[in-house]
Amino acid sequence: MAYPVHLISAEKFRNPGKYIKEETIPMRNLKKFLALILAMVMAFSMMMTANAAHVGTQYSDEADVTPAFSEAVEVLTGMGVFQGDSGSFRPASNIPRAEVAVIIYRLATGDTGTDKMDLYTTRHPFTDVRSDAWYADSVAWAVENGIMHGTGGGILAPQGLATRAQTAQMLKNLMEQ
Repeated sequence: MAYPVHLISAEKFRNPGKYIKEETIPMRNLKKFLALILAMVMAFSMMMTANAAHVGTQYSDEADVTPAFSEAVEVLTGMGVFQGDSGSFRPASNIPRAEVAVIIYRLATGDTGTDKMDLYTTRHPFTDVRSDAWYADSVAWAVENGIMHGTGGGILAPQGLATRAQTAQMLKNLMEQ
């Protein structure tokens, strides 16, 4: 029988009578893996493509995905994390905040279908996110879990473009869960 390996912080040596248990190694590795995937998503979603490659996905613009990113697109499409936009992938487009929330939600929960769509849709304070929007459940989940925050005044700006700093903050918030 295998036992989880626990890391002990330096605090144990400063306070010998107090044991501080940190995260188990498998959870830390999962968070690093998710951060790596999300960083890749952020990088290639913000880049302009110049070379063409055959991706082998169901997207009408699959030839626009550069060879450097084609495997990532195929894997994340196969996992259901990427599902396209009206049959296209739009590899050279910037990414809206709503799409970042959906990608983070799908990666973190594994829910790529619609079975859990109604679990979170009413749990957010934003006036600009309709409860029937295709991204409403993902946004509500991200807000409830402290991953995503609004822009102020009860506004999320879901169609606003996610900056690198905002995306980095969301990834950090996810890793701290």
